[in-house]
Amino acid sequence: MKLFEHKPFDARAVMGFGILNGISIGLLNLSLGFNSVGFYQMTKLAIIPCTVLLETLFFRKKFSRNIQLSLAILLLGVGIATVTDLQLNILGSILSLLAVVTTCIAQIVSF
Repeated sequence: MKLFEHKPFDARAVMGFGILNGISIGLLNLSLGFNSVGFYQMTKLAIIPCTVLLETLFFRKKFSRNIQLSLAILLLGVGIATVTDLQLNILGSILSLLAVVTTCIAQIVSF
């Protein structure tokens, strides 16, 4: 019936991507275990501007003024919410940072 078309793929790249995504999800779950739900949500929101920053630094990608303004507002909100969160701890913050970095890399690699 030829409903599906076989497409070759690099198994090594797919495995690497899968492992990276697994690590990202694991770190996000650990972050939730050591942080408040509010801080976890801020961590997830921080993924967007961090991805944009990495794409700008390493791939010289340009973003419109509207996107830059939206990201500035988002970062301001994340900053205010993080500063007012009284349940921060070092381990949870490190896990959140690692989760953001691995998620950003996985997002960039997937394109």
